[in-house]
Amino acid sequence: MRDLERAADDVRRVLRVVKPALLPAVDEFRERVSGEFDYAEEARRMDACAAFVERNGPKRVTIPRSKRSLTTEKVLTMDWLAGRSLRDELERRAAAAERTRFAPLRLWRYLALRNAASSALRDVAAAQGAMIFSPDCGFSADPHPGNVMLLEDGRIALIDYGCYLRFSADERRTLADLYVALERRDEPEIVATLTDMGFVSRHMNETLMLAFATQCFDVDVVDASP
Repeated sequence: MRDLERAADDVRRVLRVVKPALLPAVDEFRERVSGEFDYAEEARRMDACAAFVERNGPKRVTIPRSKRSLTTEKVLTMDWLAGRSLRDELERRAAAAERTRFAPLRLWRYLALRNAASSALRDVAAAQGAMIFSPDCGFSADPHPGNVMLLEDGRIALIDYGCYLRFSADERRTLADLYVALERRDEPEIVATLTDMGFVSRHMNETLMLAFATQCFDVDVVDASP
């Protein structure tokens, strides 16, 4: 941890001279890394998200609770989750479908896999969206497939709250404005909202900004799932 912090400080000293515009990115990296290795803080974040999702999230989604008496800054202990990562489970089902020699059954298994993936992603998106826009908790800023588990009882578990963010009211409002503008395909408003969010490029090319907003905030990963 100290080595990473020292490396970030070294990079910062160089960028201060050659590329000051990149300093906020280095500062963000340093802050995120420090949070990744404070497990007592991660336990508090995880518990807050768990309580919120229990009250407001899809019933199928759960977040483990920490075991506070067994958790320190260097050790995180949480509820046991019986299952495997969603990514591994979907890969296992895809391999099973691929091995099916009877074509109609193979097609049925592929369709079932697509429906299962879409259903899971829809629930994950609903839970994650509720946390992002809630003033009561933050959210995991690292929701990759390895941090989503499919449990043996059919529930979906969201894990890993080391990389964690909590938006201010103004940030939530601006993000909501962006989604509304994307839904309406209001291109001037999309560009204006991205600018408010701090998007900066050398030429501020509006075509590039529209493509960036669409790719990052308006790609339907649920219906596009395999």
